[in-house]
Amino acid sequence: MEQIKNYRNYAYINGKQFKKSLNDSSRFNFSNVKIDTGFIFIDDLNPDFDLRTMFSDITGDLTVEGKGINKIIIPKDRKPKMGITTNYVITGVGNSFERRQHIVEFGNFWNVANKKKICPSKILGKLFGTDFNEKDWNKFFNYGFYCVQKYLQQGLVQQSLNSYMRKNLVSVIEGVEGNGEVLDWMEEWISTTRIENNYHIDGIAVDTFYHSFSSDNPSLMITWDSKRLLDRFFDYVKQDEDLDWNPKLSSNGDTRSKRRMRIGSRGEQKEFIHIVSKNDVTT
Repeated sequence: MEQIKNYRNYAYINGKQFKKSLNDSSRFNFSNVKIDTGFIFIDDLNPDFDLRTMFSDITGDLTVEGKGINKIIIPKDRKPKMGITTNYVITGVGNSFERRQHIVEFGNFWNVANKKKICPSKILGKLFGTDFNEKDWNKFFNYGFYCVQKYLQQGLVQQSLNSYMRKNLVSVIEGVEGNGEVLDWMEEWISTTRIENNYHIDGIAVDTFYHSFSSDNPSLMITWDSKRLLDRFFDYVKQDEDLDWNPKLSSNGDTRSKRRMRIGSRGEQKEFIHIVSKNDVTT
């Protein structure tokens, strides 16, 4: 991404200093962007970055403001493209996140090379731009123009993101330090426990559901109370287009509170959850 500077005017932003929240300081995030900037490079974001704070910047007009300088607004049809690098998953699932990102996931080739004390120049022959002669620059620009041609012919080419999307889901459900343990339990409960006990037909009381989780995961009880489990389980169900949470209450809204279902006589009601899948066989 840094090499885009050889094709377009670009603005470099240190991701470690990028303000994630919508406060007074965050409005200066793009202070070095100019009217003729073609590319914004945000390098090495922190793990707690929240893409939602950039939703309007990505899809709408871009407001550029510097300290002591009048702000300018770049219309969305003339706005520079944006690129982000990070060693972490940018947390968030759903259409709002997916349509604002084109994710390219890299493997650990250079980590392995570094551990073996092999520097990039030994593998590539030369460092980008540092040791280039005229022939090298011609190859460099021809490759760039070839990429532009391929984009104009095929659009963005999507790679397989199964590994990335699972890491993303683990981050959404368990947090950035999650190891997938809770997500594994949820997946097993949906595919097996829910069907074997007819919960896909009758639903399950919330206290029974939490008791099942706590019995299977006693070491997690310190950090996973019933509310946290239900909130994250709702997030898990919501991101899967085949699943639905208390579907009979769908007309009430799309939040867990609006889908809350209580069963029983007055004064003795219990909260239930009823998770159904398009693939369920209920006869």
